[in-house]
Amino acid sequence: MKKRNDILKLIGMISMVADHVGVQFFSEDPTIFYYALRVFGRLAFPIFAYLLAVGFQRTRDRKKYAMRLGVFALITQIPFQIFAGHLNVLFTFLLGIFFLTASEKQEPLGMIAAILAAEFLRTDYAGYGLLIIYIFYRFGEDKQKSFLYLFGLTALYGTLSVLSLGHFEWVVMIQLACVAALPVIWHEFRWQVQLPKWTGYVFYPAHIAILLVIQAWIVKI
Repeated sequence: MKKRNDILKLIGMISMVADHVGVQFFSEDPTIFYYALRVFGRLAFPIFAYLLAVGFQRTRDRKKYAMRLGVFALITQIPFQIFAGHLNVLFTFLLGIFFLTASEKQEPLGMIAAILAAEFLRTDYAGYGLLIIYIFYRFGEDKQKSFLYLFGLTALYGTLSVLSLGHFEWVVMIQLACVAALPVIWHEFRWQVQLPKWTGYVFYPAHIAILLVIQAWIVKI
């Protein structure tokens, strides 16, 4: 049996940390360094959305997969509520499983319900995130369609976000950098990395908690 290569997951984790470091420590007075961290951080969600779409297709037990996501979503929400004030991305991925299941069963109402739930509950990336997951599920290995749909969806998302804000902000439009994740996702890595099975789940709440502790320590200095 071919060993699992977790290098893509590792890149996603590093990208996520960079993004969260930018938000936590450099957002009050944005500099080029802040924007660099945020741009690099745009790789994280597409990478994990792709891994979720692949995992959904390959897992032997989708109910256990969903339950695992649900449990860690609840655990992560404790530090994430302090960090961001809304539901973390694991809730988005959990709804993503419902969305893909409804898609397989050709139940458009179920798909719409998942998107509405993501928007109403204000999960991280919300309905936009569910559609990215679907793009990878439906067109993951089709490079041209994946790029066109991801770029088009993100351009629309950015435009609507700017309109809702009522003014232009670069931090909204840099989301377009997420398309840079595509060549990373499709790259044939020669390096082999194998992480413990639960690393990704534990790492998510742990790194947020660590950033909050560091922030609290800086404030006390």
